[in-house]
Amino acid sequence: MTGEPDQPPEPDVSMLRVVGEWVLAWLKKPAFWIVGLLGVGVGNAIVDHITEYIKEDVFPSLACEVHELRRTPADGSRFTVLVSTLAGDTDGRQTKFITHALEGEKGFERVATCRSLAIDDNELPGSMATEEAERTGRAWLEQFHADVLIWGAVSGSDKSLRLSFLTTQAGEAGRAYPLHPQTLELPSSFDEQIATQLVTVALAAITPATEETGRYLVDRLRPLQQKLDRLRQHPPHGATPRQQADIAVAVGLANQVIGEQAGDTVALTNAVAAFRDALTKYTRADVPL
Repeated sequence: MTGEPDQPPEPDVSMLRVVGEWVLAWLKKPAFWIVGLLGVGVGNAIVDHITEYIKEDVFPSLACEVHELRRTPADGSRFTVLVSTLAGDTDGRQTKFITHALEGEKGFERVATCRSLAIDDNELPGSMATEEAERTGRAWLEQFHADVLIWGAVSGSDKSLRLSFLTTQAGEAGRAYPLHPQTLELPSSFDEQIATQLVTVALAAITPATEETGRYLVDRLRPLQQKLDRLRQHPPHGATPRQQADIAVAVGLANQVIGEQAGDTVALTNAVAAFRDALTKYTRADVPL
């Protein structure tokens, strides 16, 4: 007895090499990857089947959450409008009127969610129920990387939609948007409201360029400038000339700050072009002498 602790046996290097070579050889076989891909496909099919079963036979809201967990948020290259499923719209048909109204818009992205958010029509702005709904809505905006949320309910025997709009800055009380009796299209006031919300978000986003003087803002403004310019080139269908001019001014301010702080002559040139674009859209009433 030497008093020294027993040493663990040395691993059989030759055996480990044999096992490793066998594993590598198996990984190279086409059959391994075919089985693996089939396994992934079967796994996704099982998940889809379970989701459909829950959706139809158990809890629709639970199926919705399962679906949302698998969603990829918006990439942030454009302003994004999030459309929630209207309360009382059991088959989703009424909500499609909203998504249909937003088709063809190139200046911003449209994203739909199966989640529903609604409050009683009698709730006043500032009530506990309204504030709770808006907190939930803003959490959705953050999750989906969205800028404007459209939410509400079906009313008037499917002839009218009661809609509210929510941004990270403010919320608007719901109001009725009657559907056209023949085409079932939303009224022009809906397009106008979308434009108003997006312009409000755009102007709020550019605030640092005008208020946070002395700070380096280039890293924050470059991605915003791209979103603003996309909105300027493809304004919302309901945007007025004044709103289009305001967007152009926001683009000009973003480019001006980027150009001055980064020494970017291209950005300065783009700023001048955007300001000139704004001048072509302002009317005499907008810019009195």
